[in-house]
Order: sequence, then structure tokens, then C-alpha cells
Amino acid sequence: MKKIFAIMLMICIMISSITVFATDAENIQEEEIILISAPVEVEAEKEETVEFDFETVEKHAIMISGKKVDIVNTMGTIVEKDGVVFVPVRALLEAVGYQVNWVSNERVVMGVNAMTGAMFIMQLENTALFFTNGKTDGKIVLEAEPFMNNQEYRTYVPLNGAAEVLEYKVSYDAEANMISLSK
Repeated sequence: MKKIFAIMLMICIMISSITVFATDAENIQEEEIILISAPVEVEAEKEETVEFDFETVEKHAIMISGKKVDIVNTMGTIVEKDGVVFVPVRALLEAVGYQVNWVSNERVVMGVNAMTGAMFIMQLENTALFFTNGKTDGKIVLEAEPFMNNQEYRTYVPLNGAAEVLEYKVSYDAEANMISLSK
């Protein structure tokens, strides 16, 4: 019964928090995703660049709040593309308590944290990432477009943008040779 209630609550939160209008289901433009409360454009903080050798960094795990979180092979790996570090979005969101849904005909990933009401909404090949975190509804512009690895059938999001929306700071743990996220 609790599981059914949690699922119903998640669906209600998702339905009441977003409305999607699309003229072409394969290519939603960022103007066509509308949050109920007006989103604020969030300016990315100028953080110092985290330097590490991507070739040697652990690609199947990430440190989150001091705990190692394994990314199993079936969930993808941490990848670098054109100088941007990407993480499998489902693995990251589930590791921080979100339930994740894939809307295939819209090519949209929606994550909801049932405990906090926070939401994370991104579309493949669109640099707009929409969110609500209980304090603010907003949109950030990612440094690169999320993409799908068609061989793994996994979606990837730029780590820096996802971490910003989830309110984590990105660093490199040299001792563990891992990318680290901390509050």
C-alpha cells in the first residue's frame, strides 16, 4: 500500500509540476516545456576548474558525500566527450534518491525525489535542464547537450550541470582516484 501511495504521489507531483506542449514529439524546444511556476534563469557559479587525468580516473564509480557509489556496467560509465565529463543520468539520480522515468517519444528524462519534491527534467540534444528543488523552479543551460549512447541505450548528462542542479560541488578525490560530489 505504501508503495502504491508513493507512486501515486510521484505521478501527482510530476503532473502538477509540468505541462509539456509539443508540435513535434521528436523535437521539443525548450520554450515548449513550461513549469507551473515561472522558472528563474540560474547563473552558473564560476568555479575553479577541477584538474585530473581522465584516462586514469575511475569510470565505474563516483564518490557522493564521502561514500563510493558503484555504477554497474549495465548503467553505463563516466565518459569524456569534447572536454566535458558526462555521467549516466539514471545512475546519478538514483544514487541521490530520485526515481527516474524515460519518456521515449519525447526523448525526455524526468527524475523526482519523492521525499523532497525536487524534480530534474532534461531532453536529449537540448542544453536546457529544468528543475525544482523545493526552493526554486528554474532552468540552467548545460555546457553541452545530453546524449544517448545507442549501444548501451543509456542517457548521459554533463556532470557539472547535473551537480549544480542537485546542489553538489564537483571535485577530484586523488586518494580514491575518483570524481567526487559533496554538498
